[in-house]
Amino acid sequence: MIEMISIKVTLDEVCEEHKAIRENNKIIYKDNAYKVTFYNDEILRMTRENEEYLISLEFIAGQKTKGNCLLKTDNVSMDIDIMTNDIVKTDNYIMIEYTVLTTNKKVIYKLEV
Repeated sequence: MIEMISIKVTLDEVCEEHKAIRENNKIIYKDNAYKVTFYNDEILRMTRENEEYLISLEFIAGQKTKGNCLLKTDNVSMDIDIMTNDIVKTDNYIMIEYTVLTTNKKVIYKLEV
């Protein structure tokens, strides 16, 4: 079942509202030049894609996971090490706090439906 919804996304204190498509367990929305797909499965996953690259991330609370960045123009793929510090999940709200170990950047991502 596909439905149009309104969502609020907060990324490191910057909050934006978007129109999105919800289809089963995934939410798809456009964030500036990026198409973002969030998969709300047993394991949370997110992809961010534009003309230049595709980033795929996987989040498991308290665990280190491997993400991937594909540079489309050069057809080069790089691994990204992610440490998921915390996940809070309810029916209409998801918060993921993670660290990109490759760059030591801490990120807080919130999605509200």
